[in-house]
Amino acid sequence: MPECTEDVWHGYLNDILPGQTYGYRVYGPYAPEHGHRFNAHKLLVDPYAKQLRGRLVWSDAHSAIERAARAPTCRSTVATTRVACRRLSSSMRHSPGARNAGPQSPSRTSSYTRRTSKGLTQQRDDVPAAWRGTFRALTAPAVIDHLKRLGVNALELLPIHAFVDDRHLVERG
Repeated sequence: MPECTEDVWHGYLNDILPGQTYGYRVYGPYAPEHGHRFNAHKLLVDPYAKQLRGRLVWSDAHSAIERAARAPTCRSTVATTRVACRRLSSSMRHSPGARNAGPQSPSRTSSYTRRTSKGLTQQRDDVPAAWRGTFRALTAPAVIDHLKRLGVNALELLPIHAFVDDRHLVERG
């Protein structure tokens, strides 16, 4: 990546269009004994992605090492192009290091709570059933009224990131 801001390496792709998907391939030495595990056969997701397309389906292709050899020095050459999630480009420009303004109320009158969208909305009968447990449910008038009644004027959502269930858990159902 050509630029670095606040320890985040980044770049801008002029020719990518909104809705186009992409992933990273990282080239470098494969020397696990020195902490280097570069493997251009593996498609990597942009850690700053705003949205992902596709669904991860676990397979041996995701392993960094050859599954048959089970040795960290046997780098896998199986490509993940067809089985990996991809970042979905958007028309929004992201500036690494940019900060949100935060609550616009004085700290002496601020009251915030930390919640997950699912934990706050999943069991609420006054939220449309299709919305429960989602970020959209946080916009339901009943949820907003509830937070106002509690005196909350700032909500910290935990966690907000994509995640993948561990392979052994998926295999166990």
